[in-house]
Amino acid sequence: MKIMRFSLLVVLLGSVLSILAGCGLSPTPSVEQEDEAQDLIARAKADLAHRRSVSRNEIKVEQVEKVEFPDVSLGVPEPGEMYAQVVTPGYIIRLSLDNRVYEYHAADERVVYAPVEGKSSGDSITDQFGFDG
Repeated sequence: MKIMRFSLLVVLLGSVLSILAGCGLSPTPSVEQEDEAQDLIARAKADLAHRRSVSRNEIKVEQVEKVEFPDVSLGVPEPGEMYAQVVTPGYIIRLSLDNRVYEYHAADERVVYAPVEGKSSGDSITDQFGFDG
């Protein structure tokens, strides 16, 4: 009887772990991923500091969310441009300054300002600050 309970417990535990794995829970990010995010955050802060003529130290990081964009526009397509329809892993970075939140979308070497109000097209800051690897 004990063996049967133990077997049932193992099967249930395995099922729960399988379900959790399917829910998108991912392992702890690697150091490389964390470094990539930090670099992209620094680029976004540099752009916002430049746009608002403030020190980077005045800007706070509100949220960094790992996402998959549906194409290489990073969710901020420019009118008249065509983008490869490739799932692109990246980040949504939300920064705050003077009680306002600013959103950036980032992946690889690109960081794009994504205005929240009206969702107008974004400006890529890759070339503006010479970050084009």
